[in-house]
Amino acid sequence: MSTIDPKHWSKPVTFRVGPGLTFTVTNTEDAARYLLDRWSGEAGPAHKMARQACLDVLAEGLEPEEARSAFIAACEEAGMEVMPEGFHTRPQPRPKKKKGW
Repeated sequence: MSTIDPKHWSKPVTFRVGPGLTFTVTNTEDAARYLLDRWSGEAGPAHKMARQACLDVLAEGLEPEEARSAFIAACEEAGMEVMPEGFHTRPQPRPKKKKGW
């Protein structure tokens, strides 16, 4: 278990990395782990800025929303689709069949 405060964000960020493959990040610690360990896109300037923003939030107590904004910019720079706020990754229930069918 981590001893670092995860620095939760006001709203999660859901992004698509491939067909049918979405991830949701809800805090700065998870964003830093994704940027450092799971990032599959090119590590351009926005990626580097996002990594630094996450580290600054975790180490220096800066506002978590700064890391959230930087993480979104890195996703967009890498060509990942950032889903609109309120996007649900769970499949919607199928409509019930009408009787007699």
